[in-house]
Amino acid sequence: MSLTAEAIEKIIPGQTKMEVTKSLYSGSMHALSASSFPRTPTLSSLIAFLIAQTCLIREEEPLTSCSFLGMAMRVAQSMGLHRDGSLFGLNEIECEIRRRIWWHIVYLDVQGAIATGLPPLGGSGEDLFDTKMVSELKDEYIGLPPQDRRKAAEAAAATATTTTTAGPQTSGKHTRRASLDEYLNSPAMILAAGRYDMTTVLRKLIIQLFSTKPLHKADLLDMGGGIFRLKLRLEDRIARIPARGIPEMGFTPRYDPDFHELIGHDESSPDAEKAIVFNGWARIMLSMFADRTFGVFYQSFLKSSKSKLWDHARHW
Repeated sequence: MSLTAEAIEKIIPGQTKMEVTKSLYSGSMHALSASSFPRTPTLSSLIAFLIAQTCLIREEEPLTSCSFLGMAMRVAQSMGLHRDGSLFGLNEIECEIRRRIWWHIVYLDVQGAIATGLPPLGGSGEDLFDTKMVSELKDEYIGLPPQDRRKAAEAAAATATTTTTAGPQTSGKHTRRASLDEYLNSPAMILAAGRYDMTTVLRKLIIQLFSTKPLHKADLLDMGGGIFRLKLRLEDRIARIPARGIPEMGFTPRYDPDFHELIGHDESSPDAEKAIVFNGWARIMLSMFADRTFGVFYQSFLKSSKSKLWDHARHW
């Protein structure tokens, strides 16, 4: 639970944060049982199960706190989430919901594998699921025909231009104008897609590292090349998230005329403040995903730096 103990005391006097958390968790488990989960699961009950269980994950106890992943993975597979919804003739919204659930489970599975040092639960083959990557569109644009999306983007761009023209003025010309795609895409979903892109690379990486077959120079070059390509894709995503300054490099100026033009708000508005904080954090997280992947790649060699493969691994 993200609320502080003081906030909980104001809302529910006389109860500690631990007592409230236990009560809410117990209630959620009873509700899931009443809905016949996992015998007859639905997308909603699976989402509720994941939210409740994910809150209890503890890095110091990966085996016990991640034990729910086995059930989540099997339930998702039994519901066909490992196959893309477009194969079943589902609409775009239904497909997107299924993709988000599946990729979140795959992400948790890979993180659990890294924490425990065990292979992923989803199997080692790349052809065991064909669920497409999540969309970067804002939720309100998913399911709209392409022409309607373009009209919505043009309207958002016009609104942003009007808003920023009335806002603080600066000398000189702005160096950058937002493309229509930037009004359609969600920074949160760009971050999510980047995280799941990292998950795909990490999954291939740990399957090779945990394999019983010995590694060769060609394997290391292939893994290093995959991480380098991931880094390039992440940099592209970072560039598509509007931010004040370059937060991933530690540079955040007090005022940036391009930024409030891109988000369509005066920087003094509450929405702009939220965008400044979230977009900056999203760009920092994306910049760290490649570093995390490199860390997993190098970790196995750090135990034996005298290995003949160490020099090839250090190349990356």
